[in-house]
Amino acid sequence: MVQDFGIILVVRKVALHYHYPARLDDEVEVSVDALDVKQAQVTIAQSVRSNGLILADASVNLASINVGNFVPVRFPKSLRETLQHYV
Repeated sequence: MVQDFGIILVVRKVALHYHYPARLDDEVEVSVDALDVKQAQVTIAQSVRSNGLILADASVNLASINVGNFVPVRFPKSLRETLQHYV
């Protein structure tokens, strides 16, 4: 994103819930889904599962900022449209 658009994503807010522990050598499945795309923010949901059991889930809000001056900026239209595809 830096080379193509001159922006980076920074974590603005995280809500994380641990339900069960994972053990060493447990096979886990991690999923990520876009929940909401705004002009300069995207909220994603993440979950970690083992044998169908949710071990942890999170909601992460990311903000788009200019890599040069660290000021919030809108997503470029093409990037926002791509992100919208996953909602």
